[in-house]
Amino acid sequence: MQEKYIYWLMQVPGLGARGLAQLLSVPGGAEAVYRMGEDTLLSLGVSVKTEVKEKIIAHRKEFPIEREYEQFLKKNIQMTWLGNASYPKRLQYIPDPPAVLFFKGQLPPEDKVHVAVVGARECSEYGSYVARELGIQLAAADMVLVSGMARGIDGIGQLSACRNHGLSVGALGCGVDICYLGHNRDSYPQLA
Repeated sequence: MQEKYIYWLMQVPGLGARGLAQLLSVPGGAEAVYRMGEDTLLSLGVSVKTEVKEKIIAHRKEFPIEREYEQFLKKNIQMTWLGNASYPKRLQYIPDPPAVLFFKGQLPPEDKVHVAVVGARECSEYGSYVARELGIQLAAADMVLVSGMARGIDGIGQLSACRNHGLSVGALGCGVDICYLGHNRDSYPQLA
């Protein structure tokens, strides 16, 4: 069960996205890193600083992996990672793709057209109208609306797509369990 160990590894203080991606590519992945002897981990040939490797060793002792992972599962959050069959193929080829994606609901089908709808947070009445119409039209065309779920154009377009039974993806910089920007709190359950 790689997921539990990936979740653990992501909690290591100071481990950045590139270091995480490198550790996930070690034969055996995150579970192998978790079970690795201290000397082996410290001499591991990845570009992760020694002090971060030491934090990984300490983190193994301090982090109650079973309990924390169980709490994570109760939030109904799923994950996928680079190299996993469910990881979106479109993201694999961008510079520095995210090593791990957390999501609620389901990932959109790869064969659907994805359209990004982003814009001003303080939008005009006309901008709001266009975002709503884009959501309606993309839902009707069976396309996936992608945006950051922020206030303004992003959130209006996504909510409109959802209300019209369309597919919507919110790319969040915070956690999937955190509703960024309080004004989205009412619509977040519809989007998540």
